[in-house]
Amino acid sequence: MLMCEVNKEEVPFTGIVGINGYGFGDRLLEDVIFEIKVTDGVMDESSIRVADSCKAYFSQLNPNWIEKALEYAKENDLFDCIKTEQIIDEVEIDGRKFPGEIWQTF
Repeated sequence: MLMCEVNKEEVPFTGIVGINGYGFGDRLLEDVIFEIKVTDGVMDESSIRVADSCKAYFSQLNPNWIEKALEYAKENDLFDCIKTEQIIDEVEIDGRKFPGEIWQTF
């Protein structure tokens, strides 16, 4: 479950998270942002898309990168909130998932 901080309390995140393509596509996808909708801490896998600001560049690439982005998102535990730029994360210990720390990016 993805968590965020609201009024100094950790709650399930609802919003849009972003994933930088560099994590799985190296320099080819560096700064290409993939967005995924999250509701009550759960990702909606069918909602993954390329951010509007990256569509022109991405249109020149193989669309199969969307699937790679989704695979990466399923394995990842750290995302950026598109609206607030807050880092959203989760922690897994012995197969159980717990909310991790929340950092505000500047």
